[in-house]
Amino acid sequence: MLGRCNLLRIARIRHSAVYLESKDGQPGEYVALPAGQLPQGAREGDELEVFVYRDAGDSLAATVRKPAAQVGQLAYLKVVETTEAGAYLDWGLDFDLFLPLSEQKYRVRTGRSYLVAGTTGRNG
Repeated sequence: MLGRCNLLRIARIRHSAVYLESKDGQPGEYVALPAGQLPQGAREGDELEVFVYRDAGDSLAATVRKPAAQVGQLAYLKVVETTEAGAYLDWGLDFDLFLPLSEQKYRVRTGRSYLVAGTTGRNG
């Protein structure tokens, strides 16, 4: 589920978020989707295709947007920023993908695109 597009059922719709049933999680564990991404006319019980990732707080989160690559796929991604710790790559979502320096075979440069393999970043 993590790092891939999934078809998940809408469990609850709230003002700030939509809660989707987690396929891999414990009973009662949900994946949060921002309420602004809920397709018009969608209701509790409907299924949505979403990309599942971990947010900054390490919780499962979802987006209806599709990234340039999922786990197990390759894609050319453009480097938008480099830091001492690594680089940030544009993968088509609202946030950039972090590529740690320790995962780089050689230092990548801002403005260039590189072939990247999608992983969960958790030995997966």
